Amino acid sequence: MRIALAVDGDVPAEENDYIRALLAAGLRREEIVVLRPGDTIRGAFDGVVIGGGDDVDPVRYGREILEGANVEVDHGRDSVDFPVYHRTAQQILRGDYEIYPVALYDNASVMSSTGP
Repeated sequence: MRIALAVDGDVPAEENDYIRALLAAGLRREEIVVLRPGDTIRGAFDGVVIGGGDDVDPVRYGREILEGANVEVDHGRDSVDFPVYHRTAQQILRGDYEIYPVALYDNASVMSSTGP
C-alpha cells in the first residue's frame, strides 16, 4: 500500500493530523508519502489524501478570479495536487470536492460554458 499525502509547505512532514488519521485508519507510516509544493512525484499510489489549503486556481476550470473575491491561490499546491490526483483512481476530498471537478476539467480539453 502506498498513499500520497499532499500538504502545504508549512505542514510538518513527520507529525501532523493527516498522518495521525491515516495511522489510526490502519496504515503504517512507511506507506504514507508526504508531498509538498515543489516535490517530485515518483511512482504510483493506491490512494491520495489532499489536505486543505488555499483555493484551486480558477484558470484551471476556465474562469478568472473576480475583482474583490477572497481567493488565495497556491500554484505550488496545484502543481502537486493535480498530478498526484491523476496518478490515482481513488476518490479524494479537498474543501467541498472542489478539486475533483477541476481535475476532471484539467484532464479534458473541452468544458461547457456552465463550468464543472
